[in-house]
Amino acid sequence: MRLPLHRLALAASALALLLGAAAPASAEASSAPASHTLPTHTRFYVDPDSDAAHQAVTDFLHRDFEGAKSMAKLAGWPEAAWFTDGTPKQVESRVRDLVHRAERTRTVPLLVAYNIPLRDCSQYSSGGAQSDAEYQAWISAFARGLGRSKAVVILEPDGLANLPSDCGPGSDPTGAITTGRFAAWVSQCLWFATKGPDWARGHADWCASQYYSPAAPNDGQPGNSVNVDDPSTWHWTDRWFQRNVGTPPTQELTHLVVDTSRNGQGAWTPPAGKYSGDPQTWCNAPGRGVGGRPTSNTGVPLVDAYLWIKTVGQSDAQCNRGIPGGTIDPEYGIVDPAAGVWWPEQAKSLVRNANPALGFNTSVR
Repeated sequence: MRLPLHRLALAASALALLLGAAAPASAEASSAPASHTLPTHTRFYVDPDSDAAHQAVTDFLHRDFEGAKSMAKLAGWPEAAWFTDGTPKQVESRVRDLVHRAERTRTVPLLVAYNIPLRDCSQYSSGGAQSDAEYQAWISAFARGLGRSKAVVILEPDGLANLPSDCGPGSDPTGAITTGRFAAWVSQCLWFATKGPDWARGHADWCASQYYSPAAPNDGQPGNSVNVDDPSTWHWTDRWFQRNVGTPPTQELTHLVVDTSRNGQGAWTPPAGKYSGDPQTWCNAPGRGVGGRPTSNTGVPLVDAYLWIKTVGQSDAQCNRGIPGGTIDPEYGIVDPAAGVWWPEQAKSLVRNANPALGFNTSVR
């Protein structure tokens, strides 16, 4: 998805690092010293019962030894566990079980809470709780499951960027909902709108984004043909921040984490002229590979961790590259598995194309 920066800024605030407590990050966290809020020696939990681990066994039994080896490599690295549904009782039990398993291995689990009402604006990853009250009960149970265990929680990724008010008319026909890389821009924008000059307070929507340029036609307006996702135009955005934000106090900038589960080969650029509609560059992008390994020792003051948040090998959705009425994904010649479904072929492709090349995780005990 292409999101204006004011939406990305909101989305960034949905990334919550919860360490040793089942409560939202305190206000002090945003004004903490610039050193990592997550210890650089953090060891993340590796699930021995992952899809990749099961696929390694299946491939071995079918004498696909290369496949088994690649899946065994993948299975040795920590990934996020997603919690997307279930009753409050069920999610509390599942979360508590995970954090206790991590405690027994003296590691920190990574969890994603993803059950917000009108999730993904009822599109590819649709679902979520049916009402505010239902969600409040669910997320409270999630927090009870954490207890006082150490954990890293990614809270509703894309949720705040897709508030009901951003989903378009008719997105909530029941009326049940009552609420409504790039990284440096997001962090600076949050400072600008919360701790910046008085005239900017509360105005994250004034921040420049990839849609911004002081010179047409790259002004983000409909009808212009300039690709606003082209990084060669982003110097205008950098200049805007230099002029309007300057150099904020480092200790006041919001920290962040980066999902490196599929960025080893960079972004996918469809062949010129191949698609007349939306090529869905975000969706099961072909030829991609896993990127940097999960670690809290990033060497970048504001980046608390590189993490594999999106599960490597799970489909994004059933992509049709914008072909009207199409169900086949022309990049693969099949109907893609539904969003969240394990896709062994894609998992193996991501491992083959890993950059740097994927090896066994020798730190696993």
